[in-house]
Amino acid sequence: DGAPLLETFLFDFSGNLYGELCSVSFFGYLRPELKFDGLDPLVTQMKNDEAEARALLSGVKPLGELDMKIAFESNVDNGG
Repeated sequence: DGAPLLETFLFDFSGNLYGELCSVSFFGYLRPELKFDGLDPLVTQMKNDEAEARALLSGVKPLGELDMKIAFESNVDNGG
């Protein structure tokens, strides 16, 4: 139907969020959508994306106390 679609990946999370309402914040842009010739190039790109995203997120700090509570403190049990 042409509606925008967002797919996310949660680092170090082993729970199940299907059907749950989640908030997503944008901290940077990694790359445009790509098509892959097979599973190996896809997995390689996913690993590269993870490394780049972790590096980007390592520099993100809360703007203040409220931001810390809303965006940086997890209220989700990640099963670990």
